[in-house]
Amino acid sequence: MVSFPEAALGADIEVPTLTGRAKLKIEPGTQSGRVLRMRDKGIPHLNTFGRGDQLVRVNVHVPTALSAQERQLLKQLAEHDNITPPTGAPPRVKAKTDTAAQRKPAPDRTR
Repeated sequence: MVSFPEAALGADIEVPTLTGRAKLKIEPGTQSGRVLRMRDKGIPHLNTFGRGDQLVRVNVHVPTALSAQERQLLKQLAEHDNITPPTGAPPRVKAKTDTAAQRKPAPDRTR
């Protein structure tokens, strides 16, 4: 799990791998749910040399209990335009819902 400041500003974190721990670079602006690839850190290939890639899904931790000072700082941060998420569905979701709406309904086969 990554903290909000680490996801927003970027950080180098340690993650568990099959052979121990390895450093992973979190780029500034990384969103929760993003999948990062760690080359050659996965399962060994069968009957050959080398290893596969390990995929790491980024989860951004959102604190549930805030002190008064933390709450005030977040309120000040929320006043900036860059912090507010864009309105509407993301393009990937919108494209899927548009094509689903254009499909013809399935024929009734209850006979």
